[in-house]
Amino acid sequence: SQSILDDGLVIRSQGVAEYLGGGLLARFDFDNQGRGKNYLEASLRGGKLKMDFQSADFINGPDVVTYESGGQYFGGHLAIGRIFNFNESKTLDFYGKYLVTALSGDQVLVAGSTPVSFNNNISQRLRGGVRFGYNLASSLRLVTGLGYEYEFDGKTVAQTQGWPLKTLKHSGGTALAELGLSLRLAGNVPMTFTLGGQGFLGQRDGVNASLQLGFEF
Repeated sequence: SQSILDDGLVIRSQGVAEYLGGGLLARFDFDNQGRGKNYLEASLRGGKLKMDFQSADFINGPDVVTYESGGQYFGGHLAIGRIFNFNESKTLDFYGKYLVTALSGDQVLVAGSTPVSFNNNISQRLRGGVRFGYNLASSLRLVTGLGYEYEFDGKTVAQTQGWPLKTLKHSGGTALAELGLSLRLAGNVPMTFTLGGQGFLGQRDGVNASLQLGFEF
């Protein structure tokens, strides 16, 4: 990903983030209208985040700046969309989402020696896109999609030994592509396993993968 300091300097970085948590998803589908239907969706989630950071773009510092961080995260989203049904196995989903995520602050050692304290971080994003769904079998579904996301006023505020550091700003747009495979257990068990992946290009560059277990009630 890339961030911009207060003085305009661009900082490019890379790292690995690991999430472990859970959440709730609520969805309301309106009655079918012609060959499609509208829906509303909302979710809440939370858990633990562990990540590492690496960048070689900082001036007057070590050749490569690294640190490991962790903290609690909370998030949620609101979405509205419309699904078009081509037939019993193929659908096209147009959606718009508002997403918010809050990450607790943390104290880390940069390059193994410099103590840095990070403030709480809040991210707000708007995302729009389209997904194509196809039933490979009665209990197996494939989903592919494309979208665009814009982050508003994203920034990282930190201090070291009581002195404020330059603020890292990471607002901007990102294009994304996604691929997922869902398996619904046979019988009356309301359980679904979903394996998915996303690729990002733009303000955020990279990929992520997820394995989700869902219960319907």
